[in-house]
Amino acid sequence: MYASRLNLDVLNKYLKSLIDNGHLSDDKASRTFKATPKGLQYLKAYQDYVAARQLFREKEKVMKSFLAQ
Repeated sequence: MYASRLNLDVLNKYLKSLIDNGHLSDDKASRTFKATPKGLQYLKAYQDYVAARQLFREKEKVMKSFLAQ
């Protein structure tokens, strides 16, 4: 909770949403959460998106430098 910088109510809301959508599973006995295969697939897709966005921004800077000349 502290690492996420969320208060308990907001954190519980997000956790419930992730569990309801099948991205997380919870083990009530050990009080832990684990990403499901669907959750891991989402994380991979998000990482790919971030990398593609960064590449696009770098190429955009190059193109703008050509136009400025």
